[in-house]
Amino acid sequence: MAAKIYDKIPIVDTARRCGLVLDSRTLRRKEVEASCPFCGDHGRGKYHLSLNTDTDQYRCNLCGAHGNSVSLYARLKGICNKEAYLELAHESKVYPLPQSPSPQTQERQPCSLEQRHAVYSDMLAHLTLLPKHGENLLERGLSESEETSTAVCRKQSVGVGF
Repeated sequence: MAAKIYDKIPIVDTARRCGLVLDSRTLRRKEVEASCPFCGDHGRGKYHLSLNTDTDQYRCNLCGAHGNSVSLYARLKGICNKEAYLELAHESKVYPLPQSPSPQTQERQPCSLEQRHAVYSDMLAHLTLLPKHGENLLERGLSESEETSTAVCRKQSVGVGF
């Protein structure tokens, strides 16, 4: 049995639906701070609940409460996680998680060596080789017969001795 991949429910949206007091200075950060409803750290400037917008997880630095969007909603509303998920998915912005691409069943095989040689030879036949490059090939051990047989050093190779 394959595991079900649940949709992404943003933690900040869930916190707002639950009526949590958010620190407006941290709303554009990865970690948004809020007042913890579990330990009662309410008050001006008291934000011990961290909401991670990347993982949609929460954690209180004071009382240690932690979980995800669904468990936060369930705990505050006094319902089970399944009911919380269904309510959140029905009434809020839910983003489907990206699906991993299906693995390719068959790897593409390269063409035969003869076919590749023919294609590359045809492509090289359309190119011209500058004299300095022809000299470089001769210095690296290519014989004049091999170089001229590939028809690479046609027209511009005059003066190289071909």
